[in-house]
Amino acid sequence: MNLLIVESPEKTKTIKKYLGDNWEVTASVGHIRDLKKTGFSFDRESYIPEYELTERGKDVVKKLKALAKKANEVWLATDLDREGEAIAWHLKEALGLSNYKRVTFNQITESAVKEAIKNPRLINMEEVDAQQGRRLLDRLIGYAVSPHVSEAASEKMAAGRCQSPAVKLVVENEEAIRNFKSTKHFGVRANFDGWFAEWDTSEHVDEQYPYFTCHDLVKNVAENKQFSVVDWKKRESKRKAPTPLITSTLQQAASVKLKINSKATMKAAQALYEKGLITYMRTDNPNLSSEAISMIREMAIGDELKEYLSEKPNTWKAKEGAQEAHEAIRPTDFHKKTVDSGDSTADKLYELIWQRAVGSQCKPAKYDVVETILETPSIEGFMEPLKFKSVGKSLSYKGWLAVTSVDEEEEQDIEDNAISELSPGDDIHSKDNKIQEKKTTPPKRYTEAALIKKLESSGIGRPSTYANIMSSITNHGFVVEKKRVFHPTPKGEKLISLLNGKFSFVEYEYTNQMETELDRIASGKASYKDLLRIADNNLKEELDRIDIKYKHTCPCGRGLKKIKKKSTFWGCIGYSTGECNNTFQDDNGEPYIPPEKPEHFCPECDNPLVRIKGNNNSFFWGCTGYAKGCEFTTGDENRKPAPVHNCSNCEKGRLRKALDKKKNTYVWICTNYKKGCKERHQDNNGYPLTKENAGAA
Repeated sequence: MNLLIVESPEKTKTIKKYLGDNWEVTASVGHIRDLKKTGFSFDRESYIPEYELTERGKDVVKKLKALAKKANEVWLATDLDREGEAIAWHLKEALGLSNYKRVTFNQITESAVKEAIKNPRLINMEEVDAQQGRRLLDRLIGYAVSPHVSEAASEKMAAGRCQSPAVKLVVENEEAIRNFKSTKHFGVRANFDGWFAEWDTSEHVDEQYPYFTCHDLVKNVAENKQFSVVDWKKRESKRKAPTPLITSTLQQAASVKLKINSKATMKAAQALYEKGLITYMRTDNPNLSSEAISMIREMAIGDELKEYLSEKPNTWKAKEGAQEAHEAIRPTDFHKKTVDSGDSTADKLYELIWQRAVGSQCKPAKYDVVETILETPSIEGFMEPLKFKSVGKSLSYKGWLAVTSVDEEEEQDIEDNAISELSPGDDIHSKDNKIQEKKTTPPKRYTEAALIKKLESSGIGRPSTYANIMSSITNHGFVVEKKRVFHPTPKGEKLISLLNGKFSFVEYEYTNQMETELDRIASGKASYKDLLRIADNNLKEELDRIDIKYKHTCPCGRGLKKIKKKSTFWGCIGYSTGECNNTFQDDNGEPYIPPEKPEHFCPECDNPLVRIKGNNNSFFWGCTGYAKGCEFTTGDENRKPAPVHNCSNCEKGRLRKALDKKKNTYVWICTNYKKGCKERHQDNNGYPLTKENAGAA
């Protein structure tokens, strides 16, 4: 028997059907190991990570080990990106596999799966190291910086290598909107029979004053209806087909066209991939394989689309830093223009993918463009004649527009303007002129599609991480989405004010450089440990420079902060990172820090006394010789042991304070009450009410 392990349970039945009875196909259900939940989970000298099985992973590994024992060969068929390569490595380590075969496929079709089985390989440790580098770098920044900004903000904050720059983009955009001052300016439109021309003000403005704002002079321009033709020309323009969808443009197109967020988009795409309907959806390569192009041409035979297909395959240059591990997202069967997967969102997404893949191999769309330049006679207030310009554009050949449109770019076509045929030197008159009152507008707020596009152009994160970034900035309360646009919250603005200018990771270029370094690690040109060492040293310097005033200080020299879990206690700011494990009891909002050396000793056995917090949150003192039989305890007065009151009845016991639950009052009883001593006194302001102090009551 051969054992094939994939990531998703949804794939198992389909792959099993392709491979036959001699194969057992099962799933790891994603990651089975992860960094420990607390602390950095790696040594900050060696940068060796500390992994542990997840709760779900424990059961999965137990099941897989049993299957692996029965198998002749174990095949690791996790996804074909860095994350999938890392999952394969974690499986190898957790299962203790000395012999294994690693296979990948870009699509879940019979031919692709069987071809992968013919070409097994070993795990690519360079890609694994790139994934580890990203994971550890994110943990380093998050765990090192978050406690400090939380303390400075007096509320829980989360700093992140990619999420913080994303929040910064939204915050800075909002600041630009707030600071924007609108400028009122004017133009003139001359209307003719079925077309129009507009005054070209470029010769009357400059960089310092870019808008024409004199209304009186505009009125003079608008009164003129006489024009002469300076130039009239007709030309053809072409608009090349857009690329097939890649991860980032898939998320953008789905946001604009289907009104769904990136998380829902990736979930739907994952479902389509697992059902064998599309190729792998995490890719930054904008090109289709030669096989896919042949499939498109074969599909178009006898179809009206055939006339629109380009003679030669259309190709594109990938963006700098693209991994280009596999082709763009496309259907596995182009004859299926639509599908019924049981999920309407996924079905609509499939149509987008089909349209963009087929459209990418079509001829350019063609337009007839007419341009004319008109000139006015001399007008009062101006030294020279004024120019009016007109541009008209009409679609003459659909080309790729017969199949799809570029929704994620939200491009605006030129306004319809059917310009009459004219000749230079012609004199013409306008029917009427309109003064155009205009005003400058502030920057637009980011939609999710626009923010993803900005992240991509800035080199922040990778397409496979955008959905997580979007979820993170909203879940942490840094950004809120209203009417499909992002607004920063006060918490988000506070976060950026605390990070900006203090930490390099929040700068846009930093994340771009880190992504480049991770790519170098994946190609074997750099070490992830060196990357972490440099980043860590830089971070330590930045943390040393920030000045956060802590009211209380840990014995190690770091600040103390209050921590609320099942109970409230105080911990060193190094507690969450594993750098210092000091914790202290909370005493009415203040940390109780015991002295380094004992100051109080047991009157019965001379062992040191320690201050202990009881179940009712009140403190008392107990003997450290308790394990050896000493049961001495006494109350707490101003963080010191309360004076000892000996029992006058048995002369061996001591009086201690206790709660009379029936009367809900405190009384003093003898520590030998179990041995028969019935000495009992009322409480007198923290003292037993005896004959000696009765006068003070």
